[in-house]
Formats: sequence, C-alpha cells, structure tokens
Amino acid sequence: MKNRLLLTASILAAFNAEAATFSAAVVVPADKPVLAEEIASGLSKAFTEKGHSLKISYFEERCEPHKDRVLFGKVLRMAPDFALGYSCDEPQAVERMPEFPVFLLGGTVPENAGGLVKLTPEPAVLYDDFVEALTEFKDKRFLLLNDMSGKADELLQKLQNGLPEDGFTEVALPPHQLNDNINNLLQYVDSKYDFILVPSADTANAVRLVSLVMDAGLKQPIIGTGVLGRADFSAKIGSVKPEIHFYAAQCPRFSLDAASVVADLRFEDKPAGDAAVAAFAAAQIFLKQPKRIDFKGKKFKTLLGTLEFDSKGAMKNALPGHFFKWVDNQIKFDFELIEK
Repeated sequence: MKNRLLLTASILAAFNAEAATFSAAVVVPADKPVLAEEIASGLSKAFTEKGHSLKISYFEERCEPHKDRVLFGKVLRMAPDFALGYSCDEPQAVERMPEFPVFLLGGTVPENAGGLVKLTPEPAVLYDDFVEALTEFKDKRFLLLNDMSGKADELLQKLQNGLPEDGFTEVALPPHQLNDNINNLLQYVDSKYDFILVPSADTANAVRLVSLVMDAGLKQPIIGTGVLGRADFSAKIGSVKPEIHFYAAQCPRFSLDAASVVADLRFEDKPAGDAAVAAFAAAQIFLKQPKRIDFKGKKFKTLLGTLEFDSKGAMKNALPGHFFKWVDNQIKFDFELIEK
C-alpha cells in the first residue's frame, strides 16, 4: 500500500511539473462579442485537459485602418504565448512580425504574416469539390454569370471544363453597365435554365450579380460558393433573399472527431459552436510545439482532422463540402438541392 501511494505521489508530481500557465490574446469582431465566450470555452477545455492553465486577454477588431494599427500594437506589446481570432476581409499588410503563433478563425490572411495559421479553408480548396457536386445535378441546365472582374477566373475555368458543354450558358456582366446587364438577363426570364451560377470570389461582385438577378426578375435558384454565405453578403442583400444556396466546408462543430468535445461543452453548459471547436484545434496545434511559430509543411492531428498548411499558413485541405441555403435570414443545411 505504501509503495502504491509513493507511486501515485510521484506520478502527480511529474504531472504538476509539466503543467504550465500560458497567455493568449483573443481578437473578436466588435459587433460579435459573443464569440469571445465561445473561443474561451474551446481554449479552456483544451488546456485544462492537458493540465495547463490559460490567461486570456480580449481585444475588439473594428476593421478601421487606424484602429487596426493600434490594436495590432497592443497585441504585440502584450507578447502573449499565442494569439487567436479574426481579421478583416480587406487585405492588410503587417509591418512588424509577431514573435508568437497567430491562429486565424476567419477573415483574410494579412500579407507578410509569417507564423500564422488559418483554420478555415480558402475558397479555392473546395473548387474541385464544388464542380464535382454540380455534376450530380443530372439533366440540369445552368446560367453561368461571369462578373468580369478577373477574380472569379479560376472557378470559371473549372466550371467551363467540368460541366457538360450543353449544360450551361455563360453570360458576361461587366461592372458599371447596370442597364445593359439587366437587359442582357431579361432574355432569360422565361428560359428553361434550372439554376443560376454565381462564381464570384468576393462579396462586392457576388452582391452585384445577385442584385442584377433580382432586378431582372429571374426566379431560378441561385448557387455559388461560400461567399454567398458570408455575413457581409447577407447584410448587403437584406433579409428578403431570393432562393440562395452555397457550397462551403462543413461546419467545424459537425466534424465527427469533434463530437465528444462538443458534447462535453454542452453538458457543462458552455458555448459549443464553430468558434469553440476551431479554438480547441488551435490549442492542440500550439501545444504540440509551443516554442515554435513555423507551421509550414507540417501536419497536425486535431479534432478537425489532420490539417496541413501551405507556405502562407492557409489550410491545404478542408472539411468535407456541403450545400447550405438561406432560410429567412438563417443558414441551414441543404439536403434537397440536387433533387430540385
């Protein structure tokens, strides 16, 4: 019995010797303060499971250039063990490199941001899957809208090569030609096309094309990529939307590997949404190499699956893609789109 107690004591001592206290800077959008609590629940659970403690400092991102510089300076001066949160959708340049890992849960990857990992896939990662999913729409015809911005060229080419030749018609809708574009679309009001494809890669052009479709009175369901599911797209289109569907990566909270963590958080009456799950994954990556910030070319096993990052820190792989749709002003899984 005495030997058993000594063994138990030695194990606990070793465990406590390895325990550490870390600090994190969490940046959330000013208009979504609830994300702070959600991120905290995911981070705290991950660190607690490993016997560590975590001190979190919170910052608000307002997406205003001057305030962004001030915010970035505050985070740098804090010198946390790692930072996690959201960036703005407009490209940014980082003047001074952080000496700690940075995990991005949403927004655009800032330029020159070495040591940064983005835990959501870039749209292009899902382009091939999106085109393949569209080929399941048997005997359907698509009206393919080209916003003529050049930003959608990669997806346009994949659609042109992947869809049956007689399965789509491409319509060019250049910027700053409102009346001509509406007149061009009017000829398809009574056509027998089944769906309208909006391949725009940025919110501004996606909003412009969907608005043109609405102004021209076309009633076919609209399909696009994750751009059509973004909050800023929804805000600019308004609460009364046409039938809009989009293809995007599966929500992190629906990952099979995340099921037990989500269940535990809910049982503890803590937020268990996508931000909590992604924050848990960020903690898993950090704790595997807390003293290093170079994640390039490495693979990490997380509750989001095995993740690998390119030279810029963007995910090279993604969770499975699914169709989603806007219902009223909320996003829902779309299980019936292919059968339409």
